[in-house]
Amino acid sequence: MITPKRRRILAIAAFLLLLYILRLKMAEPYTEIARLEDIVYELKRRNVLKLLHDQTMNSPTESNPNQQESSDLSSNGATQLHLPNIIDIYPHLVETKELESLNPALRYPDKRMPRKELIMGVPTIQRGNVSYLVPTLEQLLQKARIEDLDKIRIIVMISDVKGASSKFVQDTLTTLKDRFNDHFESGLLQVIVPPASWYPDITSLTPTFNDKPERMYWRTKQNLDYAYLMIYAARMGKLYLQLEDDIEAAADYTGTVLKYAERSEWFIIELSTLGYIGKLMRSKDIPSLAVHVLLNYQYKPIDWLLHDYCTNRYCSPEMASKVCAKEVAKHRQQVKPGMFQHVGYYSSLEGKIQKLKDKSFGVNFEPLKRESIWHGGKLRKEEIEKTFKVRGGRTMVERGPSGNPDAKITSTIGAYQRFTLEGMYAGNTLAWLIEPQLEDTIWIEFTLPKRITKITIRTGSKDHTEDTFGDETVLMATKSGEEKEHELARFAANGTLMYTAVTPVSIEKLVIRVQRSLRHWVIIDEVKIEYVH
Repeated sequence: MITPKRRRILAIAAFLLLLYILRLKMAEPYTEIARLEDIVYELKRRNVLKLLHDQTMNSPTESNPNQQESSDLSSNGATQLHLPNIIDIYPHLVETKELESLNPALRYPDKRMPRKELIMGVPTIQRGNVSYLVPTLEQLLQKARIEDLDKIRIIVMISDVKGASSKFVQDTLTTLKDRFNDHFESGLLQVIVPPASWYPDITSLTPTFNDKPERMYWRTKQNLDYAYLMIYAARMGKLYLQLEDDIEAAADYTGTVLKYAERSEWFIIELSTLGYIGKLMRSKDIPSLAVHVLLNYQYKPIDWLLHDYCTNRYCSPEMASKVCAKEVAKHRQQVKPGMFQHVGYYSSLEGKIQKLKDKSFGVNFEPLKRESIWHGGKLRKEEIEKTFKVRGGRTMVERGPSGNPDAKITSTIGAYQRFTLEGMYAGNTLAWLIEPQLEDTIWIEFTLPKRITKITIRTGSKDHTEDTFGDETVLMATKSGEEKEHELARFAANGTLMYTAVTPVSIEKLVIRVQRSLRHWVIIDEVKIEYVH
């Protein structure tokens, strides 16, 4: 008979299990305090494993269904509470006997490693006779900033339900050892293989969303792979970046990733617009997300599960869909340009061709101050510094003359390729500005003061409805003979600003100032200035 005291211990253990059982035996910390924390954690984990094993052995089975009746009763006959645990999520683990076997079946190099600031996870599976893994790793290693190499580690997870002894696993490991031996030795690279016991039977799942059996198997196993890799990596570093085995990285991507991580109030930063590529998260947030994935792995693809998680976390049922989307966007932050591009043609799902591309990828920029002068239909650039190294291109949108007064255009915001402020002001194109930040400013300084009657500024476009200014951006003006800036108007929610003067006054300069950092690009489609000639 299990005593009430032991029942309480089991209940606490089951609760702690969701936090501890999913964290596998990991690296040795790099400080004495962290080392002590690791020892305490390991003792707790082992105690939870033992308690869970004892509880599992006292749970009902098909051969002994009456066991639950006796084990669920305390000494006074009252029914006891059983909190959900990993066995409820993964009942097939009962057959593994020892949950310690959930550790990687293979780990190379098999040694303790110091924690890093950024851990990158790259899962790989067999896809016919094609592999993109080696070029992907070469990209990630070559394009990382040299000064960041001691801050990062790349973990390659070779996934095969047959386990570590499969030919695919052994062949892949041999190839990686030959090509990246120095990086293994330095601890920059590590390979793991999940145990075969990690995977339940996923060959006969009930279809959802009319998916065929082969797709059901593929996406379900993919969810299990992601969960295992995230859990393994969670205790190895402060940050975790989810990648794929068929990607290209932007130059010096590590510096940009670490810079984005300094932001506040984010749960996930998306460094690519495609699927689950480039998802940056804090390691402390991984356990709850991993539990969500494990609870629902057979129902939806991973990107849909992430959407559900964020919606449940940040939205109430009473919220309108647009309001909810804006609230989620505060914490699930999409950044542009993309830092990672999908390059694989053959998908890991047999027979599927993958043609999707991140259209924002390929712009490496250093936003500098730009200055140019517009004169009566002809553009003369002065002191223009080259601010972009562009790969790829877009078709320029040609416009007619704007009719705007001669002015010098100065800005602290970088622009994408030829979509510049001076071209937009002249009426030749639109302006596409890269992530305006707090206190970023656009100055429109007239060659001669103008008595302005009306100003219209439109942002966004039909294809990019979210690339707009809002009430965080204000239009101000400096009157003739004054230095003080006067507020004229703010942008409306639809991205349009309209100002009409009651009595036209002489204005020397217009100022557009951003008063809250934006996490998206902004298209200025038109600036139209009407004045007394």
